[in-house]
Amino acid sequence: MRAKRAVLLAAAAIGLGAAAAGAQTIPITATGTNTSGGKDMSWMVKCRDLVGSSEQAACASATTFTNAIVVTASPGGWVTTPTAGGASYISVAANASAGGSVGENPRFEYTFRTTFDLSGLNPLGTTLTLNNFWLDNYWVGYSLNGGAVIGSGISPMPNPPNGGNWTTPFQLTVNSGFTSGVNTLDLIIQGNGATDGILVEGSLTAIPEPATLLLLGTGLAGVGLIARRRQSRAARGAANAA
Repeated sequence: MRAKRAVLLAAAAIGLGAAAAGAQTIPITATGTNTSGGKDMSWMVKCRDLVGSSEQAACASATTFTNAIVVTASPGGWVTTPTAGGASYISVAANASAGGSVGENPRFEYTFRTTFDLSGLNPLGTTLTLNNFWLDNYWVGYSLNGGAVIGSGISPMPNPPNGGNWTTPFQLTVNSGFTSGVNTLDLIIQGNGATDGILVEGSLTAIPEPATLLLLGTGLAGVGLIARRRQSRAARGAANAA
């Protein structure tokens, strides 16, 4: 009985250790990589006019979530695209303009949305990292699964209007607020309407659900018991032969 218990405990420990060591890395679909007809099929965008602008044709076409448009323009200060990972900027229009420019004050607010699936993974052990995050121009925050908008977790801290954010690569880290199954990530920025958009590359690190860990440990325990029984039979056979 003690031997059986030892085998079970050892197998469970091996299962837990293997699962911890085998945390999964899941890529977030980079902006501008899953496209059709100039539209990003993995990212949506919604635009809100903050000041009642008279030139807002592009924003008006995205007052509800619609597929983001891959930017084909090359505004000064933007990183060269596509990146080594194939990412490009996305916005409400191919020229990244929501309707002209009036100074540097924010005139439009954009919510960029994507989804990812954590089925079979533990949401409590998940971390999202956008390691290559570019934005033009003003950071508002992120929201996960319809939760509160959070402005922290980004590094370096973005500057206020006219602070040159469009020339700075940022990193965003999120380690709470996830749920089992499909998750929704919103990235919210504001801009003056001249050249507004984002570029995102990143990934998720997650571990299996506790049920998966238990199944793995149980399976290893079963293998251990079978091996032990075979060993015992072999030992008895050798003793009888002697």
